[in-house]
Amino acid sequence: MKRLLLTNLFVAFFAFVLCGQTFTISDYNGVLSHDTVIVVLEEPDIEYIEKPLFITNISSSNISVLVKKEEIEILEGTMNTFCFNGQCYPPFIFQAPNPMVIQPGQTTGDDGFYGDYYPYGNQGRSLVRYTFFNNDDANDSLSVIVEFVTGFVGINHPFHLSQAAISRPYPNPAFSVVSFDLDFPWQPSNVQLVIRNLLGAEVIRQTHNISAGKININVDGLTEGLYLYSFYLGTDHLVKTGKVAVKR
Repeated sequence: MKRLLLTNLFVAFFAFVLCGQTFTISDYNGVLSHDTVIVVLEEPDIEYIEKPLFITNISSSNISVLVKKEEIEILEGTMNTFCFNGQCYPPFIFQAPNPMVIQPGQTTGDDGFYGDYYPYGNQGRSLVRYTFFNNDDANDSLSVIVEFVTGFVGINHPFHLSQAAISRPYPNPAFSVVSFDLDFPWQPSNVQLVIRNLLGAEVIRQTHNISAGKININVDGLTEGLYLYSFYLGTDHLVKTGKVAVKR
């Protein structure tokens, strides 16, 4: 985590010094470079996919930021929209009409920006580019490409579930915290971890929005014994199961 933070700070500093940029774009995994492609994988029957992005002002003055979208490749029968600065726009709006003022050092929250994608049961992919730019300097801009993928594709495709790497729980047995290492070649919109007792009763459910890294689960509230854990992509697509013991 410390190494990731230092890397993100270096990326932000590098962008500011060499490119004259006044802001960075990030997601839950950290700072993104220009035209980074983020893959979000879900099942076709999900109602919608939401992808938040965060804007950080790395300058010493207020900046006024706008966003526009570009439909690079759109799967027939799907719809995409975006929300910016607390306002959600219909699919035929491609640029936010009103800028967001961001103070020095400020990072926008979950309601600052997110792209929404509605697959309506269709399987395939759509690519949408979101470009953020300084309202006072159009050259001061950054883009992120989001690849919305619905449906789990063939075994030779890099987004197949077999490519999802989830470590065994450690330590096992666990006393107060149990950890897992995750490594996905794409960015899932959410990873569900469910822990059940041997009777099948759910005792822990958590959602994580990372594609790679370590997650820690507090098991202080569990009694000593053996438990079953399950990882799901989205709402109910099972990826991995196993057992973890809690020791007191």
